[in-house]
Amino acid sequence: MNIHNIIESQHQFVTSNDNNIEQRKKLLRKLLTAIKDSENELFQALAKDLKKCEFESFIGEVSGVYDEIKLFIKKLKKWSKPKKAKVALPNMPAKGKIIAEPYGTVLIYSAWNYPFYLSIMPLIGAIATGNAVILKPSELAPATAEYLKKLIDKVFCSRICTVINGDAKLAASLMDYPIDMVCFTGSTVTGHKVYQKAAEKLIPALLELGGKSPAIVSKNCNLKVTVKRLVWSKFMNAGQTCVAPDYLLVDEKIVDNLIKSLKERINYCYGDDEKIVHSQDFPRIINSKNFERLENYEATANAEKTVKCGYNDPNENYFAPTILLNPNLESEVMNEEIFGPILPIITYKNFNDAISFIKNKSKPLACYLFSENHFEISEIETKISTGAIGVNECISHLANSSMPFGGIGASGIGAYHGYHSFCAFSHFKPVHNKTTKIDMNLRYAPYLNKIKIVQKWLG
Repeated sequence: MNIHNIIESQHQFVTSNDNNIEQRKKLLRKLLTAIKDSENELFQALAKDLKKCEFESFIGEVSGVYDEIKLFIKKLKKWSKPKKAKVALPNMPAKGKIIAEPYGTVLIYSAWNYPFYLSIMPLIGAIATGNAVILKPSELAPATAEYLKKLIDKVFCSRICTVINGDAKLAASLMDYPIDMVCFTGSTVTGHKVYQKAAEKLIPALLELGGKSPAIVSKNCNLKVTVKRLVWSKFMNAGQTCVAPDYLLVDEKIVDNLIKSLKERINYCYGDDEKIVHSQDFPRIINSKNFERLENYEATANAEKTVKCGYNDPNENYFAPTILLNPNLESEVMNEEIFGPILPIITYKNFNDAISFIKNKSKPLACYLFSENHFEISEIETKISTGAIGVNECISHLANSSMPFGGIGASGIGAYHGYHSFCAFSHFKPVHNKTTKIDMNLRYAPYLNKIKIVQKWLG
């Protein structure tokens, strides 16, 4: 595969007459049909890579993609219309407008934890806005990467979109080609390297990174509902979700009851401590390297109390849901993104302590609060800088196409989903069209005493 030639043909396509709105909508419809027709094949790939059950695969990987494609088919023509722009008084008489145009070839790096969703979601926005795409799926989810290759080859020709599979060395080399934009989903460490390369090339970068997303559990919460939502959001995909609650800050008055309720709920959802390891509803850790990383986090946490729901099985990369009460704040589990089914709990005496704890950390990708207290809700909305806030809910803000998904600071740069994807993958080009029928001499030299006229005219 000659990547340079592919990108050259993509550049030619982006500026061709074939790249029009109706053609893009036609391709989106074709993509939607192709995914629906191969749903079972996709489920099998996700099961092979992560042992995901079909239900979790559908709600976590597929349903949001269907909604996004349908939204773009419906709204693309409206969003793409040139927008009128006011012209400043000194530039009159003239007309102004803003045209959305594609950047060119967009390089999309996908992550392994949601290998389908995190590939297709940015691809939809990039293709719909008229860009061509080079998609590099994660090599750590090889079955899904192979599925994506077959899917994209079926729907698109290479001058519009192509999938390139390979190892990390190949992935890094793609930044050396003449791309026009990069979209990266992954770790903050790798995000730094991608951003550095993008800066060298002076191209825009959309970075969806991670970090430690906290959740505050107030004594004013609805404990029964809180526990159900925490277990669902933390242990979905075995905790391998960038916006999962990474750790909890819990009012010390309710912490014992919370831990007891969490364990009961985990056993209810996935089976008792003997059966949970065999649960078909609980995914596995992506590989042995990450399994060993999680074992090290647990072993070095130095927690006051460890609550284990079942037991680990290294043969299956099964890591049992684990609750750590007040681990050492200097331990790795409290300083690295966990990305697994370990849930540290830090107790606090008053609500301001919890706010201060979060503010003293890097800005997270998401921050959650479980409380029925309006003052506490207001405090988190106004005092915490974060990619997103969830009140009495976790994760599901991603499913709202009307809301941007993205981080801030170390958790990411830029945002997408829905109309925000249209904006993220478009360059907004101003057009200033001035008539030649009237031409005032005021701005031309010689200036003489013209400054007094201009000052009076502009107030």
